Amino acid sequence: MQPVAVEPERGLPVELAGLTASGESYQRASQLDEKVAEHLRTISDQVEQHKAVSQGGVASMEIAETLALLRNPRSLRSVIMASVILGPPKSLQS
Repeated sequence: MQPVAVEPERGLPVELAGLTASGESYQRASQLDEKVAEHLRTISDQVEQHKAVSQGGVASMEIAETLALLRNPRSLRSVIMASVILGPPKSLQS
């Protein structure tokens, strides 16, 4: 088998892109697992350091009683009836 000689004067001059971009991409990709591991460690630390916020007490006794009334179906009917009875007169409704 004889070696093939390529004459530089023939054909279109082609400039090949340097391999620096692919080398940089490979370098970034090889460090990706380390960056992800560090990010996950940071998230784990944040979760461990997270403090639960205590629920504030009920603002007033009236609010607590109103919420209790709304959670009970029987008392909810009573609340609706009271709002109908104590509501504005029919002549003032639109």
